[in-house]
This record gives sequence, C-alpha cells and structure tokens, in this order.
Amino acid sequence: MQEIELLNTNGLTPFHFGFPATKLTWKGTKTELMEQIYSWDSDNSFGDVPLTQLSDYIQKVFNIQLDKNLSRSFSDMKIRNVPTPFLDNLKNALLKRMGRKSE
Repeated sequence: MQEIELLNTNGLTPFHFGFPATKLTWKGTKTELMEQIYSWDSDNSFGDVPLTQLSDYIQKVFNIQLDKNLSRSFSDMKIRNVPTPFLDNLKNALLKRMGRKSE
C-alpha cells in the first residue's frame, strides 16, 4: 500500500498528521538544532508547549533523531566557551543579508 501511495503522490511522502508532504532534513549538527530548540522554548515562541513535545515535533519535521536526554544537552551548551555559536552565526548572516553588517 505504501508503494502505491508513493506512486500516487509522484514519490513524495503523503500528507499525514498535519505534517507537510515533503519532509525537510536538518543539515546542521544536532547541537545546532538543540540550540535553536532551546531558544524557541526559552522565548515561548510556540506558546506553553513542553520542551519534550517541542523537541519531538521538531525531530519529526526535520527528519532527525536527537538525544533523548535534553537536560544533558542543555548542560553541555551552558559550559561551552561560546554558549550560542549557531544562534550568533544566524544573527550575523541575517544582518549581512540586510546590509547591516559587512564581512
């Protein structure tokens, strides 16, 4: 049945459970994605959603399996010399695109 469904959708994953028909795959590191997830959680970007639920959802959307021990991942991030390198790079890339930063 799955093969027939793939033929009917031209090889694209069919739309299920509110997810897009085509899954995006995270190309960055797992640590970078955890940094992003923790920033969204810290800002309540998705409302009052538990961190575990947000993490599970993001893993499904971006087709990646993260470490189940979220608190250990956070502890590891806290002790780094530069605590948010990925978020810092994102900010710099956006500012450069806006012409507000030269490099």
